[in-house]
Amino acid sequence: MKTETCAYIHCEKEADFIDAMGDFVCEECMEREVQHGGDSYDDFQSISGFMNIEDFIKQLRETDHYISTIYYEGGCYKFACLLESMFGGEVVISKEKDHAALLLNGKAYDIKGKQDSDLFEKPCNFDLIEMSDWGFAKYRALSLGECGNCEEPILINDNIK
Repeated sequence: MKTETCAYIHCEKEADFIDAMGDFVCEECMEREVQHGGDSYDDFQSISGFMNIEDFIKQLRETDHYISTIYYEGGCYKFACLLESMFGGEVVISKEKDHAALLLNGKAYDIKGKQDSDLFEKPCNFDLIEMSDWGFAKYRALSLGECGNCEEPILINDNIK
């Protein structure tokens, strides 16, 4: 399993903890924050046994053929919120205003993995309202295959009549 690097400036050590801001921190930097920065040990959570974000995304994608489709074509905001709840960071929106991702330690992530963070920006309140309405089931359909008689697609979506 890949490991995360400490997010503190000029530190390249492997992270052992997640701080209150959701950043990955090595033991040495955590000790420095507790001794000199006013933080307490309760502000840090051990990541031993935790999966890093890229491994989590990869393993989730491998659970089902439709996962990438669902979380890329409508469910991206909900997926970014899930990642935020697990790993910290902040939800961002694409500059085209059509896709959400998680920004964590300067890197953007969606269901396809690491993305170019320059393509995303912090959402304004209007963006947040719009994104909260996004959803795969609302705007997309899953194909179950084709009809054996007419070859029309067999779709699942409550919004398609």
